[in-house]
Amino acid sequence: MGIKDLANNVFVPSTATDDVAMSSPTNEGSDKLRRAFSAVLLQISRDLDKDEQKEFRFYCDGLIPREDKGFLKILRSLEHADLISWADVKFLKEALRAIKRLDLAKLLTTFEVRRDLTILLDFYSRKRLELDLPYVSPSMKTTARHLLTVVTENESERCRFDIARMRTLVESKRNIQEIFEEEVDVRSGLKSSWSKLTMLVIIAGEIIVAAQASRSDEIRRNEMLEQCFSLADKLSSRMLDLGSWDDFCEHVEERCSEVWGQQEECNSSNSVVADVVRQLRESPFFL
Repeated sequence: MGIKDLANNVFVPSTATDDVAMSSPTNEGSDKLRRAFSAVLLQISRDLDKDEQKEFRFYCDGLIPREDKGFLKILRSLEHADLISWADVKFLKEALRAIKRLDLAKLLTTFEVRRDLTILLDFYSRKRLELDLPYVSPSMKTTARHLLTVVTENESERCRFDIARMRTLVESKRNIQEIFEEEVDVRSGLKSSWSKLTMLVIIAGEIIVAAQASRSDEIRRNEMLEQCFSLADKLSSRMLDLGSWDDFCEHVEERCSEVWGQQEECNSSNSVVADVVRQLRESPFFL
């Protein structure tokens, strides 16, 4: 299934073909994503009838032991052969497409987007909190760096996030992400759906930062990944409606290339929610 670093107990996929798939979050993150992937495998196993399972087994002929009969055993053998893992689902998607189960291949695409958003939010929030950073792929690091630039590199101090104010807001409202979504969708003035999504990804990262800023290390380890995973789940459906993870990264890259070095002052706001959205809205990235 891959190589396990015994010193750090961090899963590192050994044959991943996707640059993003080479990202490896913390121990807790790897365990969380591995369990989520196992849940997807169970759903696939339940949804395939016997004939489809036979076709799947035929597609994998020569790659796994012939004595493997049960479908879950076949999946486990594919993991042991480094052909599938939570970090690399390419082969499994190809197999499902080959047997005409495009719906289940799409299920894996949904998992991939949620996985990548989880890793991105984890890296983003750890960077903001000046915590130890997990290894992430160069493309993931570049996207996170661009998002951090939108928040931290404004010349005007009024444009920068105040973590204390965000923390007060997070502690006072449990449905804070939904409130921000309405603010961004209805009142931000943004026309680009990709820019709206990008702003919501940044806001999700800042919600995590605000929630974890005053936590002890032990509590932070237990809560942080859960927050990343939960917020990624809410954002993944929006991303899939617009396109793909690669489309998102390309949008962020293109906008940062267009506005690099340009700065603009932000306006103040009486509403904390509106103020946060407006601060991001007036970043050159979203113009």
